[in-house]
Amino acid sequence: MIYVKFIFIFKHKHSASLTHMKKAVLILIISVLMVNLTYGQTDWITYKIDNKLSIKLPAQPNAIDERTNKVMDKDNNVYLVAVIDLTEAAGIDSAQLAAYAPKPEFANGIKNGMLKKVPGLSLGDVKVDKWNGYYCYHIEGGNVEKKLKLFTYEIIIGSKMYGFTAMIHEDKNISSKDDFFNSLVLN
Repeated sequence: MIYVKFIFIFKHKHSASLTHMKKAVLILIISVLMVNLTYGQTDWITYKIDNKLSIKLPAQPNAIDERTNKVMDKDNNVYLVAVIDLTEAAGIDSAQLAAYAPKPEFANGIKNGMLKKVPGLSLGDVKVDKWNGYYCYHIEGGNVEKKLKLFTYEIIIGSKMYGFTAMIHEDKNISSKDDFFNSLVLN
């Protein structure tokens, strides 16, 4: 009888601590997983594009023209960041752009512009979405001859179109493009 009472008292007193122990172990496991998930980007730098946006890049980018910056990672994958002021480039102000942005014709115009500028490029359909309340466009494709996969993400904020492109070699892991796109933040 004393043994039964001891077991009951032991279970009652220590069941709460066992529950806390289980929670502590679960938190530890989640913490380790989160560290592993973010590890791929720990050596990347934060690049402030302008007063609106920042993104992480594998290194400090180099300007390739007045609108576009380029950087390569250790696997020779290329990341591009471009900013086009559509008021200056096409005479479209932010009010007009807000009206055009949700239309499929506008999204297809982005795709067709890319196809004209880059020989050998093939692109899939444009996916129109919103990011933090701003219209954005996802386009995937590639260049068979150069054995590249291409991932593009365009965002309209005010009168500016921000373009983010990851060109990944076909034999490389494409997860770095997710690190790139997911690191985009409003300033």
